Amino acid sequence: MTWIAPARLTLVVLAAGLVAGCGQIVNPPGGHPTPAATSPSATRPSPTPSAPPPLATPRWVPAGQVPSLALSQLSDLRPPCRVQLEMYELGNWALVQGLIEAHQRGCQEQVMLDGIESQSKAAAGHLSGAGISVTIARISNSGIDHVKALVLNGGSEALIGGVNWDSGSSDTADADVLLPGDTAASARLTTDWSNTAASFTGGTVSAEALEGPSISQSMLSLIGAAQSKVLALTNCLTSYAVQDALAAAVKRGVAVDVLLNPAGYGAKSAASWLSSHGIEVRYSPANPYLHAKVILSPTEGLGGSANLSYHGLSVNREMDAMVPASLLPAAWAWGEALWGKGTPAG
Repeated sequence: MTWIAPARLTLVVLAAGLVAGCGQIVNPPGGHPTPAATSPSATRPSPTPSAPPPLATPRWVPAGQVPSLALSQLSDLRPPCRVQLEMYELGNWALVQGLIEAHQRGCQEQVMLDGIESQSKAAAGHLSGAGISVTIARISNSGIDHVKALVLNGGSEALIGGVNWDSGSSDTADADVLLPGDTAASARLTTDWSNTAASFTGGTVSAEALEGPSISQSMLSLIGAAQSKVLALTNCLTSYAVQDALAAAVKRGVAVDVLLNPAGYGAKSAASWLSSHGIEVRYSPANPYLHAKVILSPTEGLGGSANLSYHGLSVNREMDAMVPASLLPAAWAWGEALWGKGTPAG
């Protein structure tokens, strides 16, 4: 299926910092890791092969827990091992060093970064200097590679969501989903690696990990199937198709709550339109900064990198994850806690 045309059309020219869809700007850290010297192969001890670790348990991972989880995942790797990372912003230097150390232990690694962010450019230099294969994505139609995904050992573990690996994203209101056994996510990153100059091709890559236009299709399907309530927590909500779907849900008798970042692009106009169609809208507090892109119903959930905007749903390279049923209680508890801190828009 193709992208669903919005009911209303506005031409907006965005600066590069807004192309991601209401993104925040985080200053890069003051220092960088120094890659450890690589000893000659003749003196380096041969890695001892070990059995792959058991599959992880699915987990809802709030932003503050993402760096420690990812670092633990990297630290636990032993050959034979494979790391695939596709990341919009990479500037957490502990994680950069974790990637380097996993490579030095014998892991095969492929790292794909977006070329816009200064932190990512610096990290690319350090990783490539350590011998890691790094490529910079170039997306057509002025898009960006906005994916935030770590896949280990061909999909034995996949960490997918909205949390960048930069110097400040762990302090935001956002979350990732840890999915075990998602080989399709690995295949998706492999395709992205081999086609760095192209935008997404669309289509569902698995029951959990979604890309491109299928994200918008899944959002509209989730909202359209909701029977009692919907909670959306988002950095911005300028997609008219999503706005219309939420308004249609209200007409069906569904209680719809939307938590918006007041600093996000188009927040005031979106809040005004949504409120006029019976949707309860709250603004998130300034701290923690709402960076999430999550929609929940009692039976389904969706979250990831894609802002609910034109670029997020039709131009950028993005990746979202359907929330497994076992994680919905945790996702709802996280979302309702943030909703409770919001203030009425208006």
